[in-house]
Amino acid sequence: MAGDVHRNARALRQLGALANSGLSVTVVCLPGTDIESTLPAGVRIVPVTVPGSGGPRFFRALHQAFSRALSGTPARLYHASDLYVLAAVHAAAGQGSYTYDARELYTHVSATVGRPHVRWMWGLVERRHIRQAAQVWTVSGSIAEHLETAYKMPRPLVQFNAPAYRPVVPADRLRTELGIGKDTPVILHVGQLRKDRGAEQLIGAMALWRPSDPRDTRLVFLGYGPERARLQANTLVQGLQDRVHFMDALAPAELLGVVAEADVGVTLLQPTCLNHRYALPNKLFDYLAAGLPVVASDLIETRKMISDYECGWTVDPGNKVSIRDTLSAAVRHRHETLRCNATAAAETLDWNKASPAFVARLTDLIAGS
Repeated sequence: MAGDVHRNARALRQLGALANSGLSVTVVCLPGTDIESTLPAGVRIVPVTVPGSGGPRFFRALHQAFSRALSGTPARLYHASDLYVLAAVHAAAGQGSYTYDARELYTHVSATVGRPHVRWMWGLVERRHIRQAAQVWTVSGSIAEHLETAYKMPRPLVQFNAPAYRPVVPADRLRTELGIGKDTPVILHVGQLRKDRGAEQLIGAMALWRPSDPRDTRLVFLGYGPERARLQANTLVQGLQDRVHFMDALAPAELLGVVAEADVGVTLLQPTCLNHRYALPNKLFDYLAAGLPVVASDLIETRKMISDYECGWTVDPGNKVSIRDTLSAAVRHRHETLRCNATAAAETLDWNKASPAFVARLTDLIAGS
């Protein structure tokens, strides 16, 4: 995979399920944070170093580097964990089977907005290789339908980004670091701080907090990303440094206990690209797993999830006043029914229930190779 497997919760869950089934698993990936403790036992890593971080030369070099690494890693079955390694995986498989996890609607991510040549290029790559994959998975029904229609292929299987369900005991970490008690309302945003993820709108909503709103409410960003420094500077300019906090990302195994300390979780993807409009972000499932009500963008997939499980509110992600009003109501009333519904949703979406089908499909393909 062309990413940091150590921090990719979806990949770690898949790897764990495969390793626990007795399969021998090797991951070819870019070097990352090297948090070895997060890797399932028995999983071997082959790191691939590629200079740069984007653009045609980088992706050409990435394809060549992964092709070389995969040629020296024989396997009964190859799995492409993203589009950027799909061509190399197909080449390594030769006449054998390979599978593909379309974790994004790659041809319509934010990086392709206003760049039709980039969208065309990645569409060409995906079209050339996706239809020969023995199985394709993706993360939402809307993306599955789009891929089926765009490439005239069997509909991909939907595998939600939900973690394995277990009762979560709130940690005493977030509030201790902030120096606040259990009665102080906490709004939590988990994940990367990138453009169009709603962080700026959240800070703007906190700046509009009214005297009648819970004045001691804290907004916490738990994560990293290229926008973090700018967002922190924006917080200082608006005089919100005592109410808006930034904390470093945690390893997946540590995350849920800290999430459970909050009162409401927020995911405010902006509808700037089709991938965002069709997305079901990891953080949404993390909030549910920790028993948090959710405030989410009123987009097709998040709206359906919130409605189906009655576990939160949807809001116009670009309207700061609406965001403020919704968050204020959420922390003022601390809806216990929604917390129960969030937990029930997590039990239903439990990775432990979904993983056997994933493992069985790959095992069948290996047996037939």
